Order: sequence, then C-alpha cells, then structure tokens
Amino acid sequence: MLMSARIEEDGMRPRSLFFLMVAILMGSGALAGCQSSPTPRPFSEDPLSRAPAIKRGLDAQGLAALLEAEFAGHRGDFTRAARGYLSQGERYHSSALASRATLAAQLARDDELLTRSALLWSHLQPDAQEPRQLLAERAAANGDWQQALTQLLAIDARGGDAELEAFVQEAADAGADISAMLERLQAHAVNHPNQPAASIAAALLYARQGEFDTADTTLDGVAQRFSNTPSLWLARSQVAMARQHFQDGLKAAQHGHRLAPGDARFLLAMAQAYLALGRSEQAEQQFDHLLNRMPDNSNLRLSLARLYLQHHAEAQAERVLAPLLEQEKPVPEALLLAALTAERRGQTDQAVYFYEQVPPGEHFPGARARAAHLLVEHQRLEEAIHMLDQDRNRYPEQNAELLELELSLLDSSGQSQRADRILDHAIAQSAPDNDALLFMRAIRSLNSQDLSAMEQDMKTLLERDPDDAIVLNAYGYTLLEHTHRYREALDMIQHAHRLAPDNPAILDSLGWAWFKLGQFDKASHWLNLAWQAQPDAEIGAHFVEALWRNQQHDQARQLVSEMLERLDHHPELDRLLERYPGLESTTHPSTSETENPSS
Repeated sequence: MLMSARIEEDGMRPRSLFFLMVAILMGSGALAGCQSSPTPRPFSEDPLSRAPAIKRGLDAQGLAALLEAEFAGHRGDFTRAARGYLSQGERYHSSALASRATLAAQLARDDELLTRSALLWSHLQPDAQEPRQLLAERAAANGDWQQALTQLLAIDARGGDAELEAFVQEAADAGADISAMLERLQAHAVNHPNQPAASIAAALLYARQGEFDTADTTLDGVAQRFSNTPSLWLARSQVAMARQHFQDGLKAAQHGHRLAPGDARFLLAMAQAYLALGRSEQAEQQFDHLLNRMPDNSNLRLSLARLYLQHHAEAQAERVLAPLLEQEKPVPEALLLAALTAERRGQTDQAVYFYEQVPPGEHFPGARARAAHLLVEHQRLEEAIHMLDQDRNRYPEQNAELLELELSLLDSSGQSQRADRILDHAIAQSAPDNDALLFMRAIRSLNSQDLSAMEQDMKTLLERDPDDAIVLNAYGYTLLEHTHRYREALDMIQHAHRLAPDNPAILDSLGWAWFKLGQFDKASHWLNLAWQAQPDAEIGAHFVEALWRNQQHDQARQLVSEMLERLDHHPELDRLLERYPGLESTTHPSTSETENPSS
C-alpha cells in the first residue's frame, strides 16, 4: 500500500518511461493505454462510390438503412449508426462505409462493433493503416500482444509507420512473451528486407534481456543499409544507455538529432543522457526546448518530473510540476509526484498535504495510505488516525476502505482492542447499511481465531443477501480450513459458483472442497480451471497437491517446476514441498509421501 513504492516501481522504470514519453512527443498513446476519443471528421467521399453496380440503383432496403444510420449518428446514437453502416458496408463491399462504421463504433465505445468494423475495413482496403492500428490497440488492451503484433507487422510490411519500437517495450513491460516476439520480428525482417523497423525493435528486446552484444550486432546490420534512419540512432542511444554507456548514448542521440533536427525524441534522449552523466544544466536546456514546443502538455510535464526523480533531481522535478499544481484541480498524478518530491526532500508535512489533496478515484486509497504511514513513521499515530477519521466523514463512500486502513495502523501499533471498539462502533452507527463493515469484522474475528463471531457476521450477511457470491465463497472456504464441515462448505461454494462461474477464487474453493472430501480427480479438474484463470501461488499449491494425491506425480512435478520458474514468491508451495519431498524428485516417492493428507 505504500504509494511511494508504487511510483518508484511502476512509474519510473527507465526503458518504460522513455518510450512512454516518446509516445507523448509523437502525439499518440501507448497501445495498452486509454484509447483517445476519436475526433469526427468530414466524410468527403461518396459512401457508395466504390460499391458494385446495381442494375436498378439503390434499393429501398439499402437506402432506408443508410438514412437510418445517418440520422442515428446526428442524434448521437452511434451504436445504431455503426450497425447500419456496417451492415451496408458488408452488403456493398464498401471500404468507405466500413470506415464510417468504425468511426461510429469508436464514438459509441463499443469494442465488439469496433473490431468487426475495423476488420471489414482492413479486408476491403488492405493498404489502409488506420483500421489495423485500431485492431492492434484493441488486441493490446485485451492483452493479446501477438495479435496486436500481427496487425502492426502488416502495417510495416506495406511501408507504414507501425511504431514497433515503442510497442515491443510496452508489450514486454506487460509480460508478453519476448522470445515469441523476437521470433516473429526476425522472420518479418527476413521477408521484408527493405523495412528496418522490425530489426531495430528486435535489438531493443535483446538489450532488454541483457544480450547487448546481439543488440549491437543487429543494429550494425541495419546501419549497413539504413545508416541515415533516425530510429536506428534512437535505438543505439537507448541500447547504450541500458548498458550504462552514457557517453555513447549521448553521441548516438546527438547524431540522430543532426539527422532529424525537428524530431523531439532526440531532445529527450540527449536530456536523458545528460542526466545520467550528471550534467543537469544541459539536461534542463533540452527539457526546456521540449516544454517550449509543448507548453500546455500536462503528460509531458509529468513524465519529465518522473525522469528527474529517477535521477534524484528533486529541485528540477519541483520546478516542472509547479504549473500543474497551480491549476484549480491538479491532476492526481501531479499531486502524487509532488508528494514524493517532498518526501525525498524531508518535507513530511508538505508530502502529507499533497497526498491529502488527491481526490477520490484510482489513486485515492494509495495516497491516503502513504500519508498515514508517513505520519506513523514519524511517531505521529494520533495525527494519522485523526486524518483518517476526518476523511471518513468527508468521503462517506470511502468509509470502509479508510476504516480498514485505520484499523491496520492500530493493529500494527499494538492497539487491536481499540481497533475492535472503533469497528464495533462504526457497525452500530451505520446499521443496516454496514455489509462491508460486517464482512471486515468477520475476517478480523477469523484472524483472531474467533470462529463463532465470524460465523455470526457471515450468517447476518447471508440473511440479508443469500446470493452474495463473495460471502458464500469466503464462508465456505473458512469452513474448509477451520472445521470438518466439508459438505456444508461445498454446498455454499457450489451456490457461489452458480452465481459467478468464472471467478478464479471460487473455482479454487470448489476444487479444494472436493480435495477435502477425498475426491482428488474432481479436485484436480476444478483446480486446473482456477489455475488457468489465475496462476497464483496459492491456487498452484492446491493444484499440485490435488495432482499428487490423485497419483498424477509427473504432472505435479511439472507444475512445481513451472511455478518455481514463474513465481518469485511462493510460500504456499515451499510449505508443500516440505510435506511432500518427492515433488522435487525425479524418482517415485515413498508410500508415506503419497499418503500424507492435508486434512
């Protein structure tokens, strides 16, 4: 919950930050980020100009459908407009109508319609870049990085600018398979030798994996034919920076700037190198050039502040953020960065002030948590409690979340009884609209080994809503872990599963219930589904044990190997390996190992 850690870890990774800023400078967002709202543009071409000839002209059905779509668009009913244009685009094989359907689907924010329309557009007009870019954005937003790459490579193959370099960094940051991307980029480079972007993107991925010599060799190959390509020198700069050859990174960026003096990316790359070399004044000059070009670009200021903080240049970060903080309603990211800057400079009260200004939304819980922990770190617990009490009154919709934070602070300070009294009082004050607080108390009772109190609150919650899948699952799983009432637990969990059949936590509970009942084959089935949906350590440990008890030893060992390779932290698996030593062995386990039950 420490906000400063989140900012450090998620917001200031050098590779990610550089290419995020490149996207800002080029006027586009990262593929996996928010898709900007489309700007309607005049439709200058007759929608039916490319339609096949119709012997008797436009029939009544086609005319009616197009008029209905056009009127729907004027009324703001973009979903109906998109459907109308799409149906007639399919009928008349008109790329112009498919294009209009795509625009309407964007305005309607209908992903399914957008995908269908863009697919039709790209099929009817293969050389058009925009529909493939949109399809790539949708695929990336859904985590389908390979499909996104397919669309971008199609753009590159036709000589378009697919921004492959920024894409592969974004995909790698999101956990895409780097080896698979490299294989496809290399094959594309062979099949399209006159397009250097795939090789340059591959070099960046090699550098990301620490294969710097391979990255340099790849870029040397590009330089033999495309030495005047600006993106080559941008990549050379970034590879040199990644291996901490900062002077080489600066020289490559300067060379690229000479080739393309109007390309702001090289101002950014030079500034990045100057900062790394400790030449902050020269870095500031480059940043000022960028800000002069884009004085009202808030995203650029935020990214520059992150880059300054990455290099511990707090004073410069403060200067860049100042105009954003003077706005009537500063954006949350500016407040968070200002708070982190104040923290770094030892200005605790100022940092707490900025954290407190973050409005309700995505960053609200983390900001309040960091403010409270910061006060506690300076032995100011009562001030933290008072701040959270005030926020609970000011933001009643955040009451449960803020109260949970307050209770955790008291628990960690050895004041659990006081925390219990505060929670009891809050529950009494908010009855009967206190479901979240009752659930919170039930979990606290469970942690205190008070099963009776936990059950009392859970039963109250189920009396109010017998179909609350989360409560049913939590109650059932608790019975599995702390009682022998396995059948009762199974009934609850099956009810939860009927309500939320795809919930990984419920699938895990269902598998674990069958495990407790000795039905290891059924347990393996449900735990496999849970693992496929959410491959975390706890689900994986349950699945391993079910496979092992079901005599599927090879599969269990294979899953153990996969978990050890994939997961950095796996205490549940570590405990399981202590109980079943044969899981790590290539020989068959002893009888005692196979019969060691978990319950």
